[in-house]
Amino acid sequence: MTEYSAASPLNLARKSFSMSPADLHLPDGPYARNNPFTGTCKAVRASIEQFEAGLDAEHELSMQLVSFGATVTIRPEKVGFTTANVVTFHGMTDEGEKVHLVQHVSQVSMMLKAAKKQHPMPKRVIFQYGGA
Repeated sequence: MTEYSAASPLNLARKSFSMSPADLHLPDGPYARNNPFTGTCKAVRASIEQFEAGLDAEHELSMQLVSFGATVTIRPEKVGFTTANVVTFHGMTDEGEKVHLVQHVSQVSMMLKAAKKQHPMPKRVIFQYGGA
């Protein structure tokens, strides 16, 4: 199921959905309180939405991935969370190369950056739960 971020006033044309943890296929019960997956999903999403909410109409989110030897900057379009404790980032590099990064929740480390938009409307991240 896909949920569109409504944190930014630029996304008013998109529908937003109110979803419960059960709808997101996140673990529930006592296991959820001690599962790093649940906390990571919430933290990644909250960080991205809060950052995007502070961007003006001339900027969009880019991420500098800090777990690689060389600097890799991507413009994420979709962030996916799977029940296998995997986070996926789908997007493009600044050079226009399509990227799909797959990381275990224990490896997620990123720096959020404001980048000049590449299209008339700045892109905002879509969050998807339950699939890569």
